[in-house]
Amino acid sequence: MRHELRYTLSKLDGLHTFGAIPADVAARIHVTPGEHAPVALDGKVQLRRWGFLRRWQGHGGKRGAPIVTAPADFVPETPQLRDAKPCLVFADGVIARRAAIELWVHPEPPRLVAFAGLAETSDDDEVPSFAVLVGPPLVHTIQQAMPIVVAPDCYDRWLGARELVPATHDDWRADAPAKIQNQAQRELF
Repeated sequence: MRHELRYTLSKLDGLHTFGAIPADVAARIHVTPGEHAPVALDGKVQLRRWGFLRRWQGHGGKRGAPIVTAPADFVPETPQLRDAKPCLVFADGVIARRAAIELWVHPEPPRLVAFAGLAETSDDDEVPSFAVLVGPPLVHTIQQAMPIVVAPDCYDRWLGARELVPATHDDWRADAPAKIQNQAQRELF
């Protein structure tokens, strides 16, 4: 079974520094492809669907699966990714797998981070959407591509000049998913 990338947004602390937060933004333990999530784009926080519709429709008019993630090195050679606008995708961790064990990979102490993302609005359904750029794992014990975390002092470089400066991930760790629920409960109560 293929593991579908999911990320967490269990706390909203710090999100307001990017602009007004839409009223329907809520903390969530799992953000999965197809759901709407907050991103920073054009100087404001907005909700967008996670996953681009593919531009090309195959034989019989069938479209492939949405583009949810994209390796950073594929962006220059893929027209749809190259044409999309850079955005910041807010999260506080990633759900990853080591064999059959699900783990929450997050910075310690837990805090809001921004993944490098790309945003577009498809001409077919006119739904604003985004994809997450992926790269090397955030912890060395898990061998799967993970979102690229943008260095906090380089957000403007990514959004303005499309210059991606990854944050160091020396302080990232993997914990049992129960720790996410504890984080979320502190946010809600």
